[in-house]
Amino acid sequence: MKKTFITIIAILSFSIAKAQTNNVKKIDTIDITSKADSSRDIFTAIQSEAQYPGGPQEFLTYIVRNLKISPSEFVRGVVFVRFVVDVDGHIKDATIVKGRFTDGMKNKILTVFNESPIWKPAIQNEKPIRIMYTIPLNLDY
Repeated sequence: MKKTFITIIAILSFSIAKAQTNNVKKIDTIDITSKADSSRDIFTAIQSEAQYPGGPQEFLTYIVRNLKISPSEFVRGVVFVRFVVDVDGHIKDATIVKGRFTDGMKNKILTVFNESPIWKPAIQNEKPIRIMYTIPLNLDY
């Protein structure tokens, strides 16, 4: 009896598994490498990072020198700025993604980023590419 019950369960299991495999849908795939357009794509991990002339510390120095916020517009805290370094090294699409700020602060921060000197662009597969960064600005002065 026990053997018969196990045999019936095994046959039913096989039948159910076979029925399920017959209902499997085929999924089409796309080769994204053949359609990549490095002038429009934005990468977040790459072979060679974009570089500000003189390095990250110089970029911070540039921001401190050029960011002039009046006391009436200033809000103390950390502001996160997201931006894209384009294939030509210009900063594009700067935006504040997190933090407390006034409209005046926002405009001045974005102006400083958008008017940044030209960066050395990021490189992927021997070609310049767009890359997105998000950096925190500690506005505690």
